[in-house]
Amino acid sequence: MSDSQTPSLRTGLLVSAVASLLLLLLAEGILRFWDLAPSVELIQIGRFRLAADPRIGYEPVPKLPEGGEDPSFHSYRFYAYRGFGNSLGYRDTEHSIEKEEGSYRIVVLGDSIAAGLHVLSYEDTFPWLLQAYLREGDIEADVINLGVSGYNTDQEIATLRARGVDFDPDLILLAYCLNDHQRVSSGILRALRETQRERGVVNRLAAPPWATRSALYRFVRYALPNWFTARRVEQPDGGRLTAEGIDAAFGELADLARINDFQVLVAVFPRFQGLSEYAWKAEHQLLAEASRQYGFLHLDLLPDYRDCETASPLQLSSDEWHPSAHGHRCAARAMADFIAARSSTN
Repeated sequence: MSDSQTPSLRTGLLVSAVASLLLLLLAEGILRFWDLAPSVELIQIGRFRLAADPRIGYEPVPKLPEGGEDPSFHSYRFYAYRGFGNSLGYRDTEHSIEKEEGSYRIVVLGDSIAAGLHVLSYEDTFPWLLQAYLREGDIEADVINLGVSGYNTDQEIATLRARGVDFDPDLILLAYCLNDHQRVSSGILRALRETQRERGVVNRLAAPPWATRSALYRFVRYALPNWFTARRVEQPDGGRLTAEGIDAAFGELADLARINDFQVLVAVFPRFQGLSEYAWKAEHQLLAEASRQYGFLHLDLLPDYRDCETASPLQLSSDEWHPSAHGHRCAARAMADFIAARSSTN
């Protein structure tokens, strides 16, 4: 290339760069003037909002006060602890990230069973009672409840990655419900996504910082793909629990346990539908075998619930899936005895 051609090439590149910049600025101005780009907002319904992590999907809203008397999954009054969720949104008291010396820290993962659906007082749910029973037995337990209505095991493990490991747990208590292999979400995630589509907005928690400043970015990144993507409607997974449905989640949990040096206790809640003539023993056996395979502690609560049913006329459940306050006490007592027995032998 000759010296005479070099200035011309530089001039051409400069003109192209300036023209491209002007076009981008023009596009930005048009999109802002006509308000064509989606806005960035929090997407919230009742006590839940879309999460930043698509694997988690949705999460509880931090410090949300009680909102009426509607006992639904979206805004039921029973989700609050003395009127509020904690600073992370969970139905629990506050817990410091730093663990006190001598404390035995337990992080509870679970769904609406762990959150205590249909149980009016948080002090009547098994996470709170477990802590109280262990302390009565001279174990300085600090039980942190990360249970969220509708979560499955995959969402629970993603929550453990995002928040649970920060608490430096000694034990992860996985409160396993027999539908936890399914992506059910109790309609919460579907309702939030439909709200987002109807409002045509971007989830603030998932958007990068510059999304709030650039209409062009929001239009290209979010609006255009939606024009070419068919509407997705969440469908629950079907079928009964299988070993394949357990392996992926338990394998990831085992990896986290090894890396972060905690134990895992799988506590299996039965379906409260004919405890004496029980129809889901095969699922319980699959979970017991998986716990052994991955080196987890395992507690099948079916025998304990049968004993509690025989010992007291009080109702153990509020429906097929959820323990009553009496059912939570039964589970907490069994868990505390199991953990205390293990502690005394170590």
